Amino acid sequence: MAGALIIGAGPGTGQAVARRFAREGLPVALVARTKDTGVAAAESIGSPGTPVLPLTADAAAETALRAAGELGEPDAVVCDAAVIRPDPIGGLPLRDHLDTYAVDVLGALTAAAHTLPGMARRGHETFVVTGGMPETKPQYVSLSLGKAGGAGAGRTARRGVRAGRRARRHGHRRRSGRARDGLRLRRHRRALLAPAHPAARAGGA
Repeated sequence: MAGALIIGAGPGTGQAVARRFAREGLPVALVARTKDTGVAAAESIGSPGTPVLPLTADAAAETALRAAGELGEPDAVVCDAAVIRPDPIGGLPLRDHLDTYAVDVLGALTAAAHTLPGMARRGHETFVVTGGMPETKPQYVSLSLGKAGGAGAGRTARRGVRAGRRARRHGHRRRSGRARDGLRLRRHRRALLAPAHPAARAGGA
């Protein structure tokens, strides 16, 4: 799917970003945890002549998230899924922290693993993990940690793709260099083994 894939179709940043993409004429796929949320978001964003497709997937469910991306390689991915709730330090059970981590961090990592390599091959690496809080907030501990981790996951994935691309380029240059060296060696060998020109033999006599 050439267009934008928005993971997290909530009424805040996710829908605002999707609306901007649609206004610019870019097709949009909206991933929401429930069908009703996705359909409502698509209807509110609807832009004449620009497709807005609602998809249902839980950002914490790897299989569902990968299935949602089977439409093809997007031009841009925006991960805005998050579990938002007030929780001071020590105010949330470990299980709930892990659930938040699965959405905010692993969801972004799964999306990156599934979309970034193909996007990079096409020259597109627009992969954004939103963070509506520029600094951590002690009254939103799980959200603060989740957004920081999600941003780190996105940066790590992008760097991994770029490092892989540099390695492939380096390998190609090494192979090309070896091929040129081999060609020069073969030419030199042929020159050494070639019979002398008759005029050269006569002159040498």
